[in-house]
Amino acid sequence: MSHSVNEPTQPPYPPRNQPPYPPQNQPPYPQQNRPPYPPNHRDAKAQAKAARAYAKSTRPWYAKKRTWLLGLLALLFIVGIFQMGNGGDAPAQTNAPANNAPATTPAAAPLVVTADKLLRDLEANALKANNTYIDKRVKVTGKVDNIDAQGAYFSIGPRNGRISFHSILMNIEPDLKDKVANLKDGQSVTAIGTVTDVGEVMGYAIDVESIG
Repeated sequence: MSHSVNEPTQPPYPPRNQPPYPPQNQPPYPQQNRPPYPPNHRDAKAQAKAARAYAKSTRPWYAKKRTWLLGLLALLFIVGIFQMGNGGDAPAQTNAPANNAPATTPAAAPLVVTADKLLRDLEANALKANNTYIDKRVKVTGKVDNIDAQGAYFSIGPRNGRISFHSILMNIEPDLKDKVANLKDGQSVTAIGTVTDVGEVMGYAIDVESIG
């Protein structure tokens, strides 16, 4: 076989310092098809640390310890100011039931006296009789002299028939009208009441609370 003088000759193989393919002006592999470099131990630790930092920074506010600590300190500060403003310790409250019922004072025992005694004391000294009996509860016994037609009062006098120019007027409440309606002139009666007036002309006035 013979070659032309002008025909260039091509070596059957490329030089040793060049790969047989691809051409010399292109990289041996496309950029997108290069195999990834395997990560080393240092890169893996850095990536894990970055992931933990990101997760910590993206937590909600209520999951952060710092937020809870600041809120607790603020609450304690507000409570301390409130207690200082109220003057320190507040008095302890007890659960004992309140007793709002007014205390009732037992009524004093009435002064036992007769109608004759009241009239004799008045005739002897009206001022002394007033000082002795005014505003006092008395249990007086006498003889019925007169009964008011409207049931507002009745009067009593001495049982021994002694004549006196004074009277003992017994004022009654409506709930006692039935008892007074059953009384008779000259009948002996005992009543409890409070002396409200003592006069040298009219005699005694007593507000009756009960009739025996």
